[in-house]
Amino acid sequence: MWKKSKVAKGGSLLGKSSNAAFKAADNIGDFVPKNKHLLGGGSQSKARFNTSDVGEVRGLVQEALRSPNAQFLPNPNIPGTFRVVTDMGRQVGVKGQTSLRTIVGQDGKVINSFPVHSR
Repeated sequence: MWKKSKVAKGGSLLGKSSNAAFKAADNIGDFVPKNKHLLGGGSQSKARFNTSDVGEVRGLVQEALRSPNAQFLPNPNIPGTFRVVTDMGRQVGVKGQTSLRTIVGQDGKVINSFPVHSR
């Protein structure tokens, strides 16, 4: 398991984002996946998990946030947030997606998560 790192006051944005991602993973039970991203959720969105089980989705998101493969990217669409894109190494989406994009607030809360082919 990847270990958490503490960032000194005034630390780097990457360090702060990493800490926020670990906090989000620790509190994954607070995240409610959007119905449109669940299998059979009533949407024909391409960005759907290959399961409708909320617990399984939370487990995938938690795994992605803690992964050493996680890439931290800016999220210009929502101020105060960032993207974590993680190659999960297996299919997680209905269209063959093997990566997750998770939007995380600097406060350590998951805003959204869904399967993607790339960034």
